[in-house]
Amino acid sequence: MTTMEQEMESLGSKFEKQEAGVADLMEFYERVEEIYIQASASIPESEVVYPSDSTNLTGLSSVPKEGDRRI
Repeated sequence: MTTMEQEMESLGSKFEKQEAGVADLMEFYERVEEIYIQASASIPESEVVYPSDSTNLTGLSSVPKEGDRRI
């Protein structure tokens, strides 16, 4: 096998590993989304939910309004 063939094989192997990592990441985010949907569905409509201080949300009033529901 020539050096060029070895390099191509090595690049192909690296690319396959990278693709596998992206697929794993997509599966992870799908699971996170499912958990978020389930958690959101379990919150009663009448309950006011505020984001934590660690989130970077702008444009939200800190004073709750009647019927306000924040996630």
